Amino acid sequence: MNPRIFNTPIVAGLAIILLTLSYCLLPSENCSADALCYAADARYGNNLFQPHHLLYTYFNHVLYRWVSAFAEVDALRFMALVNSLFAGAGLWVLYKLLGLRQQRLSPLLGTLFLGCSFGYMRFSVEAEAYIIPLFFSLLASYGYCRHITTGRQFPLVGMSVAAVVSVLFHQLYLFWMGALFVGLFVYNKRSALIFALFALLVPATYMAVVVFHEGLPCSLGSLWRYLASYYYSGEGHLSITAVNLLLTPISFFRTFVQMHGNLMYFTGIVLFVVLAAVLALVLAVSVFRSWRFFKPVFKREQLFEWTMAAAFLLQLLFAFLSDGNAEFMVMLPALFLLALPVFATERSPLFRIVFVGCCFVWNMAVAIVPQHVLNYYNTQAVVKFVNEKGNCKFLPVDYYTTVNRNYYETGVDLDPRFVRMESWVISDSIANSKVPVYTDRNAYPVLYSRVTLVEGEGMDGVEFVQFKPVFSFCGAFGEYRIDSLSVKQ
Repeated sequence: MNPRIFNTPIVAGLAIILLTLSYCLLPSENCSADALCYAADARYGNNLFQPHHLLYTYFNHVLYRWVSAFAEVDALRFMALVNSLFAGAGLWVLYKLLGLRQQRLSPLLGTLFLGCSFGYMRFSVEAEAYIIPLFFSLLASYGYCRHITTGRQFPLVGMSVAAVVSVLFHQLYLFWMGALFVGLFVYNKRSALIFALFALLVPATYMAVVVFHEGLPCSLGSLWRYLASYYYSGEGHLSITAVNLLLTPISFFRTFVQMHGNLMYFTGIVLFVVLAAVLALVLAVSVFRSWRFFKPVFKREQLFEWTMAAAFLLQLLFAFLSDGNAEFMVMLPALFLLALPVFATERSPLFRIVFVGCCFVWNMAVAIVPQHVLNYYNTQAVVKFVNEKGNCKFLPVDYYTTVNRNYYETGVDLDPRFVRMESWVISDSIANSKVPVYTDRNAYPVLYSRVTLVEGEGMDGVEFVQFKPVFSFCGAFGEYRIDSLSVKQ
């Protein structure tokens, strides 16, 4: 294989297009609760500005309305398609970046390393809010690299605008933006000042939303409470517990390679364990044989790589403090690649080819294709059952996914017929209910995941409750059922 031919823009463009097409053609049929909520908001024009992803829903709402004027489109599929296209664009930006900075490494192999990582693939095939800001952060890093290499001002302006847009699409990328500021400060304080002035557009935009959209007073207190509302509401929290220590390495591994409890139902538990062990061994050997690692030493000519290393550590730290949340690690493979020359040099591309190939085949086989072909939980059937019953109470196992699926299908946000188990399942509540009470608690096989590890199954007082099957429906793992609830006599 001639590396010069392999690394031509035509070959790279073709590879990136093929990978992007795989995203576009395999949207997930098992969207997260957040993705369903975002798609419903964009579809119905509700909650268009959200504090932790200020412009994401509004941007998709405008695109969706514009496309809907010409053709009938499904908002959920449309937003997944938009993410797929931005994912492809992000791969091209990374390819250009690696070409600028890592002459000894194959830019295309590095790009495919990101494109075949599970975290990147996962959010490229559904309506979550992480891919678009990642594209703009990569674009900001490209401008940063051009600025510190050439000293030209236009890339500085471009990187500043791109960094601002990335944070406005998701607060999470504030840490990447902060690392860019520190890098500029080391390079040239005047450049850092210009970047900081552009960065003021972030709080200015938030303040405009706070005053003109939310109708709150124009004050720092209002701005702060809006910015941190995700934590004031109790939906988000930062902590250091055993859960963080357990889930952070698991989530970090899953950013590259999918591992989930549902794999046991695909292959059988014995075969799954054997295959997982073999895969882990192959990937571990590939990683450590691909590069020669050494003790990092700060060199000014590696300022870009050190800046990316700082961004990597900041993003990983925040993910750790957020219960090792895998969603907050989607950018880590890209940052790892960009920071790599600080810690290692390439020995041979062969092992990285093995790594990329294994990741692509495994992630496609056990994640992307099954998520597209199979409907794991079939919440559509649950929502249809409740809407046909009309006046009732329903206690879903996965409250947010079910209630957001209902919102997407019907336009009713937080339908009061759906009740969270942990706040309602006690014998008195069921006995005093004036309407029938149903649940899907016994519907599905137990699939161990981050949610079950962190939150548990969430149903107390089961020993006082009687379950009676009233409805069955099909799912990916067999026949599921819905029960009516009554108090044991």
